[in-house]
Amino acid sequence: MQAERRVSGRFVEWIFGSAKGEAVAQALRGAGLDLDALSPDYPAERLPQWLSMLSEVRHPQASRAEALRRMGFEAALRGSGGKTLDEVMSALPANTERIGNFFDVSVREHGPHRYVAHFDDTAFVPTFFLGVLQGVTSTSSTRPAEVTWSPEGLSGARYDVTVTPSPCEAGRGPG
Repeated sequence: MQAERRVSGRFVEWIFGSAKGEAVAQALRGAGLDLDALSPDYPAERLPQWLSMLSEVRHPQASRAEALRRMGFEAALRGSGGKTLDEVMSALPANTERIGNFFDVSVREHGPHRYVAHFDDTAFVPTFFLGVLQGVTSTSSTRPAEVTWSPEGLSGARYDVTVTPSPCEAGRGPG
């Protein structure tokens, strides 16, 4: 028997809590998310609809993909910063476990300036998780990283995180 795919209520509160009292909260309630009575967890299948509803309100001029990316980025900025890129990427699998049981994340280091993260399921909102990665890497104490993504499997994604080395790190300047 396969476990039902669930999203953590704490994750839902972190993402949607700021919409409490706004007009979009009523629309979310109609779609099954009552921000005044949060549950411990929710069916993962509802997450894309809820994220789309909120992102359309927060970023009405952006495309769906860009609005979702911005939502992820903004959410990530509410987290703690000041960690090195290595610390951020090493903690990614454990941190994403708190989101829910609907996906697995693995990270591999491909040299001192490049990481590849594999999300086996992005709940059909890969640009939201792109924004999350862009946000968490932008708050690291390492120079800003470039994050790109490509689809992987039916609903997974691969995220490449690359930092351009400084001239000193690349061996082209005084150390």
